[in-house]
Amino acid sequence: MVGSHAVLHHQVKKLVRVFVEHRTLLLVPIPKGTTPSFMLRWLCETARLEASAFGRFVFSPGQVAVQVAADISAKVSERVSGALLAGVRIACRAMAEGDQPDAARFTMLKECLDWEGEEEARRGSMGASREGDALNRLHIVDETPGLWGRTLLTLGTERGADLPWSRLDPGLPVLVATIVQGDGETPARGVVVSRSASRLVVALDDDPPDDGSLVRVSKAPDEVSRKRQQGALERVASAFDDRLACLRDIAAGLMEAESAEWLPSEWVNSGLNDSQKEAIVMAMSARDIALIHGPPGTGKTTTLLEVVLQAVRRGQHVLVTAPSNLAVDHLLEGLVRHGLRAVRLGHPARIHEDLRSVSLDALVDKHPDTRESRRITKQARALFRKAGKWTRGKPEPGERQADRVAARQLFADARALDDQVVAAILRDAQVVAATATGLDAGVLMGRRFDLVVLDEAGQATEPVAWSALLHADRAILAGDPCQLPPTVVSDRARKAGFEVSLLERLLAMPESVPSVLLNTQYRMSEALALFPSVESYGGRLLSHVDNADIRLSGSEWSEPPFLFIDTAGAGWEERQEEGNGVSRWNPAEADYLVRLTHRLVEEGILEADIGLITPYAAQARLLRERLGRAGVEIDSVDGFQGREKDVILVSLVRSNDAAEIGFLAETRRTHVAITRARKLLVLVGDSVTLGSHPWYQRLIDRAAEMVGHRSVYEDPIGIDLV
Repeated sequence: MVGSHAVLHHQVKKLVRVFVEHRTLLLVPIPKGTTPSFMLRWLCETARLEASAFGRFVFSPGQVAVQVAADISAKVSERVSGALLAGVRIACRAMAEGDQPDAARFTMLKECLDWEGEEEARRGSMGASREGDALNRLHIVDETPGLWGRTLLTLGTERGADLPWSRLDPGLPVLVATIVQGDGETPARGVVVSRSASRLVVALDDDPPDDGSLVRVSKAPDEVSRKRQQGALERVASAFDDRLACLRDIAAGLMEAESAEWLPSEWVNSGLNDSQKEAIVMAMSARDIALIHGPPGTGKTTTLLEVVLQAVRRGQHVLVTAPSNLAVDHLLEGLVRHGLRAVRLGHPARIHEDLRSVSLDALVDKHPDTRESRRITKQARALFRKAGKWTRGKPEPGERQADRVAARQLFADARALDDQVVAAILRDAQVVAATATGLDAGVLMGRRFDLVVLDEAGQATEPVAWSALLHADRAILAGDPCQLPPTVVSDRARKAGFEVSLLERLLAMPESVPSVLLNTQYRMSEALALFPSVESYGGRLLSHVDNADIRLSGSEWSEPPFLFIDTAGAGWEERQEEGNGVSRWNPAEADYLVRLTHRLVEEGILEADIGLITPYAAQARLLRERLGRAGVEIDSVDGFQGREKDVILVSLVRSNDAAEIGFLAETRRTHVAITRARKLLVLVGDSVTLGSHPWYQRLIDRAAEMVGHRSVYEDPIGIDLV
């Protein structure tokens, strides 16, 4: 009998075989050094097929095209999409006949955007919005003018009770509609300005509903953003012999990024560590694209601030961008503190209150030429009113038409003056900041930037990233693909690899694009950092000496700093929330977490230093209802991204006889949860259910190594909590 190795070798020699009826699948990103024999073995194991199922392989930098029989191509694509190859998450899609790999990828990205739009429209038309995307039966509490001519609408419940939990956070575009709409009535569009326990404030661009109306506020589909992304993909795909084409070809692995030597005359921040300095030198030396991989607590923002400050010192104009308003404002805040002339683009309601003074709206309002523009606009409106007004005397022939023509010309003059004001403000700015999808080509008027910095690039889909990079002469992408992936609502798009960010794909191509890992973290104790370092960063994540041995002071909870409280055998099974087909909760586990929190507070730990995290929205809501402590922050994993607390308690929820863990199998979500803690991390979950997944079993084993694996019946510090 021929050995398995010999069989594989024989099959590799036959990779030139072509099926009579075949489909070609494109797999990206493929790590450097992946050999045909390793690729074939991995495909056989992942797709659960014999080697004979695969035909010709065509390797190119960062990707591989493989032929499979047409009748099994869908099965192969489904099993391969999202699987890990040497630690890299693989996207897979079918290529059209005659497609080149890079062209096929852009076709796939355009299709994914369409699928995303279709899914959002389907959810909206069926009332099947994701849980927390809407609030119903709200009353209008107050209505005031504000925010540069927009209407501020304050909404609340009938008796002033707390609002239900929702994802309607500040900056989110929303629709405000009356519960019973009249004929032809359309919802008013607006943006959430602020949210408290009992009030939601929305800035409306349209006329508000009548007083006394019951209204529904729901997340608005962002068609403008999607159209901008489609336009960006078209521009990138069609670019020829220019900087954009060069950046595209480097990102495709067809060219290598270039660099030129750069050394700082002095550091603005004298406290930078060695890996931060290495990343800054690499970023400033890069002529095309460079990557900064920033694990939790490694000072990514500090590093990017230095990059921008050094670029401005060289007289460069910089665009700072990110997928979210929060991430943009976080970086911009530091730049403003350093005294840079900055302009923040975007709806004022989406901008942090402390930064609205540098918003484009505010700067335009303060510009001396704006007064003249407003005077001309007022004059134009008066002419339009005059032209449409009925008078007793018969107007001269052509008089009304002449007034309308004159009014239109005045409006054009006012717009031209406004354009000049905007152009002057942008020209004078050292830094322009906006979300990647908030970059309005009409506002930028073709403006390009010496440097574009895309922060949180691991949470940006590739079209979002290209929306920013098409304005760049050179670009820095910073983020961490080991944390939360981009938000994708379409299952079809997810299976096609839409969750694979440009940053993740480029990090798998180190031969084409330079990158640096920030390797010193300042958040977690060394004991807490060990597991994420080994699992996600190849053991390269180190702890700074100042935080390596931090512990909770004056508390019996200081040792061990990592506990896994095991609910196996307690009968605390998960439940599916009534009327909801997705979210889950675990009431018994929630009660335990509440008692645990009370015990921590009794031990002298401040409520503000405690965070409760759970992957499930229903469990987060249940914890809020049952804990009733305003000082303890409770949120989903998504809501805690970028945050930290001295003490983090994690409710993992899943406990069932089938050992099913659902979307917890996406371990990046739990990775985020366990890297929020500075001094104490407590996980509560069922080891039998969770241990069916190797990653969670290793996490539980790590707790056991630290003598921190306890049954729910063994209280962590000797107090009976069950």
